[in-house]
Amino acid sequence: MSVYVNGVEQAPAVKKLFSPIPQPGPEWEGITLNHTHLGEKTELMTCLQNQVGDYEWIKVGEST
Repeated sequence: MSVYVNGVEQAPAVKKLFSPIPQPGPEWEGITLNHTHLGEKTELMTCLQNQVGDYEWIKVGEST
């Protein structure tokens, strides 16, 4: 299901990812990942730019 705002298709609020987490960077800023380890826990992470200008993944939550 696509979501449109003023006629522009919006990216999904949360992206599911089953492979290794990508390197954080400007292309991931503001994107939230639902990352599942093989049959284990699921982590909810978002990419942010920190105070020194680097990007990092911040864990928002975890489900076991």
